[in-house]
Amino acid sequence: MPGDTNLLFATPVLVEEVREPDLAKELEEVILARRAEHPGLQRSNVGGWHSDDGFLQWGGEPARRLLDKVFELANSATVAKGADTAFKWFAQGWANVIEAGASNAPHVHPGCFWSAVFYVRVDRGTGGELILRDPRSPTMEMHAPSLWFANAGVQREGSIKPAEGMLVLFPSWINHWVTPWHGNGLRISVAINLSAKPA
Repeated sequence: MPGDTNLLFATPVLVEEVREPDLAKELEEVILARRAEHPGLQRSNVGGWHSDDGFLQWGGEPARRLLDKVFELANSATVAKGADTAFKWFAQGWANVIEAGASNAPHVHPGCFWSAVFYVRVDRGTGGELILRDPRSPTMEMHAPSLWFANAGVQREGSIKPAEGMLVLFPSWINHWVTPWHGNGLRISVAINLSAKPA
């Protein structure tokens, strides 16, 4: 009879539907207005438009409402070590607008604890998945690329298909990227990083 299986070193990835269509619409308006005024930055984006990191300021009241939801989700999945430990979240955010063929190259968000992405608009098309890759994967693949752990859930690489109103929260150290998106419209998202400082 096999012994008990203990799944250690779990990696939390939270996916939540934000049921506020007005929020997405208001965010879309402010993001597209910003894109019309600013050329954007080159970061992990391959094509598409990447705003400056001041989204939480220029995004106004809709950005603050989204940030409240990110804080709420992060608080539900975070505990402080020790009863006397207190912390405060510091946030930074930006917007992404991609059209057909655009993607994001693999990257991590150093210096942060949680990273979030909220999908404001996802027009019909294929691709554009958020890929999350376990940084331990190369070690496993070098030794036994054809073996997987039994009953251990998603391993090595997970894929999340975006949908309007979806909020995803994941540890910032996870290597992630976005596959090329192919559609006739736009895919608009907001990314937010949370770092924790002593309160």
